[in-house]
Amino acid sequence: MAKQYKKRGTYTTLSEYVLEKSGKHIKDLNTYPNEYALPGLELMCDRILNGIQKGKQFLVYGDYDVDGITSTAQLGILLESLHAKFRLRIPRRFADGYGINPKAVRELGLDQDWVLILVDNGISAMEAITEAKRK
Repeated sequence: MAKQYKKRGTYTTLSEYVLEKSGKHIKDLNTYPNEYALPGLELMCDRILNGIQKGKQFLVYGDYDVDGITSTAQLGILLESLHAKFRLRIPRRFADGYGINPKAVRELGLDQDWVLILVDNGISAMEAITEAKRK
């Protein structure tokens, strides 16, 4: 491949190619700026580990679209690897509506022994979140 690159520019290695085309070294391209950081990630991790230590059960409530199903499954794999007690829930699109809502929170039957984790929903579900905190 180095020969193909050499024919098209002044570089002989992939590193030189990347530097010439982007103006950056490969190692610098592998770092993410702070705008990609997830605020509250450490707090979330602490709450999950604390919940596991206290024997709490987790309910991961996702969404029915592709990123909701994927993120729900990924969190389920993580909780399983941590030997946590958990359930996964994806709402039925036409019966349950979009995202979590107060009715869904009531039907889930959660209490103080549960930790509710919302993935790919919740940003506009303030009424449901208020109901979940109340429980």
